[in-house]
This record gives sequence, structure tokens and C-alpha cells, in this order.
Amino acid sequence: MLLQCGHLIKQSTSTNVSHEEFVKSVYNYATNLVTSSNELRQLCSRKIDQLNKERDSISLIEPKKQVFIERDPGNYPQNYNYRAEERRFLVNIGPFQPSLSNFPKNDTMAASKDTCKFVSKWYNEYPMIEYSIKKDAAFCFVCPGCQKKDKAWIDVGVSSWSKMKGRGRNKKGKLDAHFTSISHKASYERYLIFKNKSCNVDSLLDENRRKAQQQETAILERNKNIIITLIDSARFLCRQGLAFRREPAKEGKVIKTITLN
Repeated sequence: MLLQCGHLIKQSTSTNVSHEEFVKSVYNYATNLVTSSNELRQLCSRKIDQLNKERDSISLIEPKKQVFIERDPGNYPQNYNYRAEERRFLVNIGPFQPSLSNFPKNDTMAASKDTCKFVSKWYNEYPMIEYSIKKDAAFCFVCPGCQKKDKAWIDVGVSSWSKMKGRGRNKKGKLDAHFTSISHKASYERYLIFKNKSCNVDSLLDENRRKAQQQETAILERNKNIIITLIDSARFLCRQGLAFRREPAKEGKVIKTITLN
């Protein structure tokens, strides 16, 4: 095809070729070019259909739609049944422990010169404690779902700030009473088991996504190689002045070249 094109360029500037002869030569060249292009287009179309069928056989893991999950425990209704994705997210992210410059004061407790507000250092002393900005109350992070529910720490919230560290002689404060209780320790054990299980599930999902991405990358690389082969084949035939069309008795030059590659 390139040789024919070069020949036509020479004819266009030659005085020995009539206008009619030149026009017919251009017409024949254009006809052959269209025919060859259609055959190449059909070949590419068959290859694309084949690749699409192969791609359809691979199941890719698509991420689920993002759902907004509230972290403040005070925003959940009483006896709320957490969904699996909510529980997994909250366990992975940890207790809700906002650091406020000033926690709200209880004026009545302040007048008695008792502890009148939430104290941020409790986060370090009791790592599973949460603070609700909405309710101005403390919650336990691991006890929701416990059979022996302490509703004050799960549903309602604890805001008796003056009794958090002590309630008279030889009587534990609300913090120690709850976080050293048998029910809380049992909930904490279940929390650790669930957290470890969630990490294993997430690792498995990540591995499946990684495998799917590797398969997709391999398909894209193969597509790239096929296109390169088609281009190289077209260049080879053009340089040799060979036709793209197929012969009835045997495969055409393009298909032979692609098969060899």
C-alpha cells in the first residue's frame, strides 16, 4: 500500500501520465484501501468480542456504596441493633473520644464544688469510655450487645460527674464499678475476638480485590500486546506492498502474521 501511494505521488507530478489515467489509479487505490481497512476492522472487531467474553468470565469485587455511620453514641436510639457493617466500622475506628477545649459544666455540681463535667484524662484511665457531645454523657464502647445490659452505660449515658471517681467511703465510683465489672470484662473479651475476626475478614477481602486487579491488569496487558501485533502486521504488509484481503483457499497475510506473532 505504501509503494502504491508513492507511485501515485510520482504520477501526480509526471507529465507522461494523463489526467484520466491518474484519476483511475487513485480510484483503484482508494477502493483497495477501503477494502483492506474493512477487513482489518472486522478482524479487530472479532478480537474485541473475544476479549469481552473472556473479561465477562472474571468476577470483580466492587466496593459497596458508602453509608454514613454515626460515631456519637448519643445519636443511637435505645436498644439499637447495630448492623454488621456498622459494628465492623466502629470496632475498627475505636471509641468516640472527642477532645473539647471545655466540656459542659453542671451548674448544680459546680455550686457544691464537686466534679461538674467530663474529664478528658478519663480517656487514658479507661480506654473503652466514650463521650457523647449530643447528650453530654459517658458511654461504654464495648458493652452494647451485652446480655446483662447496664442501660446507664449503653442507652442512656452516665452524667453524674461528681460520682464518677467515688461515692463515699469504701464505695467505688461509677467508673471503677463499671469498668471492673464481670459483665464489662466479658464484653471486652468479645470485642477483642470480633476485632480480630474483622481484621481477618478485611484481609481476605483485600486479597480478593488484589487478585481481581491482577487479573484485570493481565487482560489489559494482553489487549495492549494484541494492538501492537496488529499495528506491526499492518506495517509489515504495507512495507512489502502486500494486500490485506483474505484469499478463499487460505488465510490472508494479516491473519497468518498475527497467528505467527
